[in-house]
Amino acid sequence: MTRPSRNTNRILLDTGKEMIRAAGLSGLSVRQLAARTGVNLGMFHYHFKTKEAFGRRALQEIYEEFFKTFRLESSSRGTPEKQLERALIAFGRFARDNRSLALSIIKDLLEKEQEAFRFVTTNIPRHLTILLELVKQCQRRGSLRPIAPEAALAFLAGSVVAPFIIIALLERVIGMGLPLKGSSELRSLLLSDQIIFQRVEMALKGLRSDTKRGWKKR
Repeated sequence: MTRPSRNTNRILLDTGKEMIRAAGLSGLSVRQLAARTGVNLGMFHYHFKTKEAFGRRALQEIYEEFFKTFRLESSSRGTPEKQLERALIAFGRFARDNRSLALSIIKDLLEKEQEAFRFVTTNIPRHLTILLELVKQCQRRGSLRPIAPEAALAFLAGSVVAPFIIIALLERVIGMGLPLKGSSELRSLLLSDQIIFQRVEMALKGLRSDTKRGWKKR
């Protein structure tokens, strides 16, 4: 009997992550995944047993790739202000590169997809807790306004992430065949690293304590 290829699960996961980013867990079709990868359904079930188990692992891989970079940026040398700035930039890049996935997860949550709920409740607190602690450290140092730390974090995260959700919505509309004048140029402008740096800088400036003259540039 031929032994299953060791690369089969990797092929399925890499392709599956692309499909999940585009359509969410609720829109993932195992048959379409098998057809796209050339892997038969029997091999899919051999490696992952169920669609739910596959989705759980695929989502977790996507998140762990981000969290590894996020932890590095948020804990690297420098002041808490600099760590917060770098962490927000890493968060912004993740939101940009996975904007369609974020939109799909929101849809899955609204449709009460259990794996999406499990993913969000397990992982989102991991990076938000780190960001919240950095906000508190900055407030104790007097570099951020002494408002409720949770409110400050909501402002920062929303300022950095929300625009990419809007862009993802626009991309879905364009995909439905509805023309939006200048949409291609607009996406190119709003998806650059430079715009992420500027958005983080503006968000931090909005919360800066009046006693501080400013944040150093990255």
